[in-house]
Amino acid sequence: NNELEKLILDTKPDFFVNYAGLSNEYDCFNNKEKCYKTNALSIFYMLEAINKHAKHCKFLNSGSCEEFGDSTTEIVDEQTPLESVRPYGISKIIARNIIQDFRNTKNIFCVQPWFFSHESFLRKDNFFFKKIINFAKNYSNKESMQVGNIDEKRDWTHCYDVAEAVFKILQYDTPMDFIVGSNTSYSLKELIQHAFLAIIIVTGKQIGRAHV
Repeated sequence: NNELEKLILDTKPDFFVNYAGLSNEYDCFNNKEKCYKTNALSIFYMLEAINKHAKHCKFLNSGSCEEFGDSTTEIVDEQTPLESVRPYGISKIIARNIIQDFRNTKNIFCVQPWFFSHESFLRKDNFFFKKIINFAKNYSNKESMQVGNIDEKRDWTHCYDVAEAVFKILQYDTPMDFIVGSNTSYSLKELIQHAFLAIIIVTGKQIGRAHV
């Protein structure tokens, strides 16, 4: 906390965008304390430092569609109830409430847009999207990969588009809440099929009969 406060004091930033956090679902379930401290309590310390030393700074924390939980609503918007029961989603809801408090009581420009899944080639190998791509690249008929519900649908967006949305949100004079996504959902099954199809097209590699 002292290092963070010193950083804000020394740099007096105009913008502070926070993407740091614990997002792996397994880690969040198995270490809830770390999940809540990293994703929620840290936001309090960041905003406290900004309030003390750089009140002009615009702050954006990465929110998540996981905050909506397993909502049965076909299309969510900024008024959709936040009903997550998973530690990661709960931690983001707590962070959102902290941000609302600083926005309302300290008059700080602070926001937490809801982001749907966004990917790039920089994604680490332990994330689902990259796991599927790497499995398709190295596929052999002797290998298998176990995944969860492949009919589950997600909204996937390229990181470039999300970064552009972040920039635009921070240009507003008044903090506002936004949902950032492509408005198009794809099932995990479709993702797997596209990954294998891309490998076939690019490399001409024969993959045999891969069943999904």
